[in-house]
Amino acid sequence: MTGTSYAMAWREDTGPRVVGKVELADDAVVLEATVPPGSEQRVPFGQIVDTALLGGVLRVDHEVGVLLIRTLDAGGALRELAERIETAVASAHARS
Repeated sequence: MTGTSYAMAWREDTGPRVVGKVELADDAVVLEATVPPGSEQRVPFGQIVDTALLGGVLRVDHEVGVLLIRTLDAGGALRELAERIETAVASAHARS
């Protein structure tokens, strides 16, 4: 995967809103918080069961919850992220 990062805000299930950057590692979506600072979350591609782009929100259903991601940039960045996650998830499931 490339080193592209996206400025995004996200919420896990009904948890608090977090702002930071989202990157794709070789094996996972990586969410690094800047507000509140200091936390990092990894969602392995193999644990993602579905994704959907719904009116400005990328919904990522995974084995332990639902991740809702919104862009802090242009809407095109969210579509690009959604496409890249879908490609990586399909590849991960094909290998398993």
